[in-house]
Amino acid sequence: GVISLLSKFAEKYKNLPCLAYTHLQPAQRTTVGKRATLWLNELCMDNEHLTNLISGLKLLGSKGTTGTQASFCELFNGDNNKIKELENKIANEMGLKNVLFTNADIRQLSEMFKNDLFSLVYMHFPVPWNESRGRRALNKNFVQELNRILIQNGEFELRSDDKEFFKDAVELFMQLPNANLRIIKDRQLEIVSKYEARWREQDKDIYDMIYICDKNTDLLHKSQNFDFSFNSPKDGLKDELKSNFNTATLKFDDFFVHFLSLHVGATGLLLKVSMGDFYAPCNVYLLINKHINYIFAPPATKANAKAHEKLKEILCKQ
Repeated sequence: GVISLLSKFAEKYKNLPCLAYTHLQPAQRTTVGKRATLWLNELCMDNEHLTNLISGLKLLGSKGTTGTQASFCELFNGDNNKIKELENKIANEMGLKNVLFTNADIRQLSEMFKNDLFSLVYMHFPVPWNESRGRRALNKNFVQELNRILIQNGEFELRSDDKEFFKDAVELFMQLPNANLRIIKDRQLEIVSKYEARWREQDKDIYDMIYICDKNTDLLHKSQNFDFSFNSPKDGLKDELKSNFNTATLKFDDFFVHFLSLHVGATGLLLKVSMGDFYAPCNVYLLINKHINYIFAPPATKANAKAHEKLKEILCKQ
């Protein structure tokens, strides 16, 4: 490599005198070999820096056109272990040791971030869901969370090939006070996905919206700390569940609770519940004996917090 060749060059001309040059003027005498070692030192430091940088890179994984692993879930029949195995093979092929898995619903994920965390957020080619708008990732609640997690003058970039969806998105952001938007049609990017390249070949229009966050508004900017603990179980709760359990669904304006199944063990009960947002639900397991605990707590979102409070109302002493 270059470092090896430069080392040989320095050794060969270590005794060849020359005049040093600094600050645009001649300096003291030196040798060509000595000068080469200084160049060599710079290259060695750069190589060390790049090596450390590469070792710390995190591979975001193999995702589909919408940034999720839905296609892989379908391919592997929902086997997450096979998906992780595939991710690791891709990382090994690229020579990366760190893999960052981000297979999550942005509507839930955005509520878990701290305030003023990001300078840029991208949403490229989300599923438009024109026939079922409630399933859209880009909704009013997400816009509120976006303003919270972006820094002042941070940017959100939306890119879509669906004109109807894009128009709805612009109208949604225009409802914000002091909305600052840039609209661009058919912007040419240097790096594009195969999905976008296919639309370009078909001369299909692509729309960009860049939103610049203004913190000087009355929007909600406070992080919310949710408590997912339970009080003591109601008296006779275990006997009541064993004798009267049914797969009931409780629906409210912006959340639901659905009791899925009950498993009876030697030391307690295992209750499976689906809960939270209608379009981004989560499944949880509750272990019920002398106490009630989640095996894994639900994601810290407003819908899940409301569902949790309803579970406490049903299962716990008041």
